Amino acid sequence: MRRVWDTEALVEQFTILPQEQVLFESKPESNRLGFAVLFKFFQLEARFPRTKREAPRPMVSYLARQLGLSLGPFRSYPFSGRTMERHRAEIRSYFEFRECSEADQESLKLWLSEQVLGSEYQAPKLTERLYQHLRDLKLEPPAPGRVRRLVQSVLNQAEALFCTRIWQQLSKSCCQ
Repeated sequence: MRRVWDTEALVEQFTILPQEQVLFESKPESNRLGFAVLFKFFQLEARFPRTKREAPRPMVSYLARQLGLSLGPFRSYPFSGRTMERHRAEIRSYFEFRECSEADQESLKLWLSEQVLGSEYQAPKLTERLYQHLRDLKLEPPAPGRVRRLVQSVLNQAEALFCTRIWQQLSKSCCQ
């Protein structure tokens, strides 16, 4: 997520809607801002921030002003543990997303191999397409390291298949 936001972009992306306000108000004041940050971050990125620092300060400040809160509660909001997991599950449910399972990851490898590799072989572009596909499927992305390994695995398999096909076309005398 970008770090610099002008007022117009903040209003457009992070204004709290009435149905969201009801959802946020159901949280204790100590967790309300943290939940709102997770919610709005997920709404825009279709993933959760990995750390508090990943949430842009202008976004956090804008949400705090709308909720009538100081930034203090966000500083003490736990970014791990049961509260965070419960909030993430509630947000996933609200947006009708689910966690990406091992079976989903295998399906994603197949999709990348069959649908994307024919036109794209660069890891950053494959990763970008994968994140968009996850969003379309309403799947929360796996951890970034897992995404990197998944893309690299697909690239390695494609390279191995390419080499095998070339090797199979070589004559016996050439192979010797």
